[in-house]
Amino acid sequence: MGEDQYFNLKVFPYLRSMYRIDETVYIYRFGGGTFGFNKYFPQVFNSSDKRLKLLDKFNYEQGYGPLFAEYVACLYFHASRLIFCNVADKEGVISYFRDEMEHRELMPRLLQYYTEHGAPDRRTQYLLDHDYEGMYQSACEVNQQRFGSLKRKIRRHIIRLMVRLS
Repeated sequence: MGEDQYFNLKVFPYLRSMYRIDETVYIYRFGGGTFGFNKYFPQVFNSSDKRLKLLDKFNYEQGYGPLFAEYVACLYFHASRLIFCNVADKEGVISYFRDEMEHRELMPRLLQYYTEHGAPDRRTQYLLDHDYEGMYQSACEVNQQRFGSLKRKIRRHIIRLMVRLS
């Protein structure tokens, strides 16, 4: 999981400069590894801890905001997969959030960062407040936004059928 992120972790410290272009050259395939439940997805969080150490080592202050924003997005995405794929009930999802809050190396730094800079959205504010009910409801909303409409449900079933037939 996260091979491209790991590659970037190894390469970026040695770059003298980078240039971002508007042309799309790399696109994740819809229906890929994150479409259903992927029990290995939390390994991506381990890369977040490694990224934090590299940011500290190279004193790269501008990297903290993007790292923490990506972590929050992945945290809620994984929780939404736990719900959508019936892997965990409400208590299981809240337990997942609690475990991340209590044991993830990056979490104290994330909380400190957003306490000083302000939470950019309510999902991040739920983390600051340790509001597990709010976190759970927000993860449910991720599913509703991504899979809630009838058009999306039909499209999802067609994709699943095509994947099974291929």
